[in-house]
Amino acid sequence: MYEVNSPIDNSNSASNKMFSFTGRISRTDYWFNILKIFLIAQPFLLVIVPCMNNAPFVGVIVTFLLVALSLTILCASTSKRFHDLGFSAKVPVVLTALVIILRVANIAAAELGTWPVYYFTEWARMAVEFVTIAVSVVVGGILPGKEGINQYGSNPVRKYYDQLCEYTD
Repeated sequence: MYEVNSPIDNSNSASNKMFSFTGRISRTDYWFNILKIFLIAQPFLLVIVPCMNNAPFVGVIVTFLLVALSLTILCASTSKRFHDLGFSAKVPVVLTALVIILRVANIAAAELGTWPVYYFTEWARMAVEFVTIAVSVVVGGILPGKEGINQYGSNPVRKYYDQLCEYTD
């Protein structure tokens, strides 16, 4: 049926770990993780923009790291929301990997001066980012999770006692 090791976990450990891809989270915890992304990104952006004039290469590297960090948090949160719906997390992981690969290809094309490749990778990256954000908002922020326990863990909204009674029945 389900794994013997702690089928019910209401410690909210999955919601507190921004980089964890396991477990389930509620829509509220998902939106809090999105808020954390903005709170992390804003101070860096205030520092990066002035630095772009003096050291553009360093600004590009720092921007890439910031985007990778933000996408990792978004991917982990969306993966846990996919788990809450009972689905595998392959879709958000593949979309996030595509965004990062296209961003690296875009930076490389700009540095090499191959402008047709640069424009193609820029448009492809923006399209994949749009799909990633749309999937994240619809699955993560709008769709309600499944009731009860599934193969990814317990329902993050239900109380421990209710889940225990449901699991033992």
